[in-house]
Amino acid sequence: MGLAKLYPDTLLSVVILVIALVASVRANAADESLVNLGRALFEDRSLSGDRRVSCASCHLKDHAFSDSRPLSMGNRHHRGTRNAPSLVGLANYRTLFWDGRAEGLADQARFPLFSPAEMGLSSEAQLLDRVRQNQNYMRAFEHLLGNLNGHLRVSDIAHALAVYEQSLVPPETAYDQYVAGDDDALSQEAKAVPALFNGKVGCSVCHMLGARNASFTDNLFHESAVGLRGAGAEFPKIATRLAHLPLQQRIDLIPTDRRVAELGRFVVTLDPKDIGAFRTPSLRSARVTAPYMHDGSVATLQQAVDLELYYRGLKQGYPVNFSLAERREIRVFIESASASSSQPQRHPHSALTAILPSVRNNFIVSTHHE
Repeated sequence: MGLAKLYPDTLLSVVILVIALVASVRANAADESLVNLGRALFEDRSLSGDRRVSCASCHLKDHAFSDSRPLSMGNRHHRGTRNAPSLVGLANYRTLFWDGRAEGLADQARFPLFSPAEMGLSSEAQLLDRVRQNQNYMRAFEHLLGNLNGHLRVSDIAHALAVYEQSLVPPETAYDQYVAGDDDALSQEAKAVPALFNGKVGCSVCHMLGARNASFTDNLFHESAVGLRGAGAEFPKIATRLAHLPLQQRIDLIPTDRRVAELGRFVVTLDPKDIGAFRTPSLRSARVTAPYMHDGSVATLQQAVDLELYYRGLKQGYPVNFSLAERREIRVFIESASASSSQPQRHPHSALTAILPSVRNNFIVSTHHE
């Protein structure tokens, strides 16, 4: 008597398992190919107007994919208006950029490509032409999408970039190890800070503590009291001008007009409460992402801590006194939430599978390309 008759349920289970394993291996390979394609696009200088800058020029691996300069240098040495934030851990963000103008990574990827102060491409046609000139790119896209017949879309490029950026996750830190039960992971100095964060200092209102892999941000926008120097007395005139422009034209001004950039989320919403409001940055990689603030105006982490404590007192209407030891402890604690290595981890496949289906839905196979 055959095994199929003796153990029909067992054999069926084995067949199902083998099919699932084969499907998983193929999915892993496709996901890795998509991430690798996104990384190649991210690092490609030919995708800028002058062919001298890439996404990686302003988002440096050794600085948790942030920029070590206060303001980034883009196409034709154009100096921008904002400090390039870290790209590590973007899975925790609902909107992107300091002002939240992009809803999702694929949306975000388009902005710098066509901004004259950043990548400086003149049009979507120029981007598509540059990518089509690279046969390795076209083979990779066709491997993922099927026969394109030359009909590559900007959205295909944007989603490849998005998958690569989404794959970057912060490494485990001393704080993560401490929360997981390793009492020796934090120094005595750092152990004293959570109580300060949640109490006297109040940092956790915006930089939220929590379980292992906490994001250290509330994902909201707050008036920072940093900036607005450029707008100054001209603010009423600038605000009136912005109010008469459609959203896209307002957004186009941000990378090139520092006075507009300093108005923060107000440029996006035109809501007075958003004047000078910027996203709460995560503290996850703060050790390696100097300089700080949206305009890169604060050189060191200790200066950033001291400035935040000073402004917190102003907002409360009375000074909050912190000893030198407490200020140092806060800095040491923030450093404990940053990995000793500046290199981010890559998303495990289990995490990528949660985000790739929606990305793949935007990768339309060739039969749907017009």
